[in-house]
Amino acid sequence: MRKLLVFVAVVAVALVGLAGQSRAGGIGLYAEGASGSGDFEYEPFGSFDVDAESKGFGLVLDTNLSDRGLFNYRLNVGYEQLTLPDDFGTDLELDGGVVASSFGFALLRRADLRWWAGPQLKLGLFDGSLNTNTSGDYKLVSVGAGLVTGVNVVGENMTFSASVGVMLNSYVGETNEYGPVQDINADTTTGFLNLAVLFGR
Repeated sequence: MRKLLVFVAVVAVALVGLAGQSRAGGIGLYAEGASGSGDFEYEPFGSFDVDAESKGFGLVLDTNLSDRGLFNYRLNVGYEQLTLPDDFGTDLELDGGVVASSFGFALLRRADLRWWAGPQLKLGLFDGSLNTNTSGDYKLVSVGAGLVTGVNVVGENMTFSASVGVMLNSYVGETNEYGPVQDINADTTTGFLNLAVLFGR
């Protein structure tokens, strides 16, 4: 957790610096929730189905919130809690840091409203354990790719933004839950909702 807080603090300073150098766009805070399903695989249990639920919050930077050109780049950096429940009543509970990059193209451009859509890439680093009395650790790295669309409602000095999308996530990692370290692979498909408040226009 301490390393995560240091990481978020460093990125926050970088975001403030980028926002200060940019005449357009804004910086602010976001909250996000996602749910879906997928499969989880590791020996000796093979592959089995899991649900996927996550919630998180963090810092957001967007280079173009209103009508200044066709393209906008949005960066989310934050903390996320991830739960992977299986069909046997066991939940794998993880938390960690995530970085998501959205590459938006305007579908509607006005001074007070922007509708945009495009691809999103997401990276994450998680660790955690099962919701049982066992003491094993799980460490996972995630890579995700998907599509997102959002609407920015632009005010005088503040912008409210809501976006939705679908993400294909791949996880690789390891656990010592059952003795020797074992490799883990998982894939999920999730839908997400992101709400953000940014200072700027």
